[in-house]
Amino acid sequence: MIERVIEGFLRLPVRAFAGAVAAGLLVGVFAIGLSPLRPKPFSDGYFHEEAKGLVRAMRGGDQRLATPLIHSPGPAYYYAFPYLLIPEPAGDSARWAVGVAWNCMWLWAAALWLGGAARRVGGELAARLAILGVPVTFFPLYYSAGIASETPAFAAAAGVTAAGIRWLACKRNEWNDAHRAAVAVTIALGALLAMRGNFVLTAPLLVLAGMLTRSRKAAVESVVIAIGGVLLAGAVFWGTARLNAGMGAQTRQDSFLTHILIQGAFQYRSEPLDWRPWEKEAREGSRDYAAYAAVRAQLSTRQSSTGLPLAVVEWQWLKDSWMSDPLAWLRMAPLKAASALWFRISPVRIEKHLGGGRKGAAAAFVISAVLNAPVLVMLFVAMAYSFGRKGAPAAEKLMCWGPFLAGLIFVAFTYSEPRYVVPGFGGLAVLAGCAMARKLERGPGSGAGCIGGSRGSSVRQRLEECR
Repeated sequence: MIERVIEGFLRLPVRAFAGAVAAGLLVGVFAIGLSPLRPKPFSDGYFHEEAKGLVRAMRGGDQRLATPLIHSPGPAYYYAFPYLLIPEPAGDSARWAVGVAWNCMWLWAAALWLGGAARRVGGELAARLAILGVPVTFFPLYYSAGIASETPAFAAAAGVTAAGIRWLACKRNEWNDAHRAAVAVTIALGALLAMRGNFVLTAPLLVLAGMLTRSRKAAVESVVIAIGGVLLAGAVFWGTARLNAGMGAQTRQDSFLTHILIQGAFQYRSEPLDWRPWEKEAREGSRDYAAYAAVRAQLSTRQSSTGLPLAVVEWQWLKDSWMSDPLAWLRMAPLKAASALWFRISPVRIEKHLGGGRKGAAAAFVISAVLNAPVLVMLFVAMAYSFGRKGAPAAEKLMCWGPFLAGLIFVAFTYSEPRYVVPGFGGLAVLAGCAMARKLERGPGSGAGCIGGSRGSSVRQRLEECR
């Protein structure tokens, strides 16, 4: 029965399938956003306030009405667009609703882009399975239920993967199509770095993918694309710095980076198995967190006494930490990378709904295990497909892995936060979709099983009938 339902859904005509995915994403995201365990509606509040400030400045014609942008600037511009649709007197709940709807639209676009990438590599069934991989991994939907940077970064990363695979698939003599694809990759890469600067390693990985084609033209073009994307993002950061200066803001844009680097200096340093969320409420009795809090207080005092910007004081401390004990950072890196693949539900949140003690701790673990299982399964399937001899060329596989690896390397050497790697899940969906499609497309009698295989035709054949 379940196989028939799945097969019927996968066999929907292209437009009906796309519409069903759009409706499912919209319902799913808003259901999460209205549930008791929803994410913070405005995350940490930064992008929400910055977007509101940009809208005030645009409507008032005075940049001094804006709010200084102190994080990666892309999300503030991203949310300013839907906020323009809301009258100024409207409440924040209306802005949340329109912002989440905006997220759903881009999440849907990202899913279709990933489907297009999988279609080029593995066919129609791979495309549909890759699209379904977006809601199955849950966390792209979860963070879309708030005003956060994960959704715009996820969409941009999906654009890098989809446009990158299209660019790699272009024959070298089809220059017009190849150049259009190269421009699309450049724009997507610039958008990704503007949304989340911690994905900067996507650029060199893209160059490596170009080199794996063993084509000098592709290798040279990959360098141009990477440089173009970095420069495009740099222009956004430069323009934002000018905007902040026009408002008289003294805040440095690297202040948040130094903040999380100092958190990372103590994460798993002497307590490698303490994977509790890095929150004061959740880390009672933690030696590492107590040491972090003490250093944070010292740096605040030093900043007050010297008058230097806090980021300058923090960079000085970080330099001393790297020089005095570099092995500590290397020891923490594998643990940070591993913990970034396990999303943790804070027991503090669970206690509000299910009670504390063992009951709350057990509930938190079960919920975490259920939500993490699809991500880990997709990761292992993608790894098996990537190391197999058959399937997509190595360059296209690396193009799918690029954003995920970039995010994972960043958290390994800075601060491990699982949501920082969520934008890279799109490429995993493509690889896992291609792997599952290759298994399911085997005809009857192959011993591998096939959805509806007893009818005497492969899934690929029946999907082609629907197109």
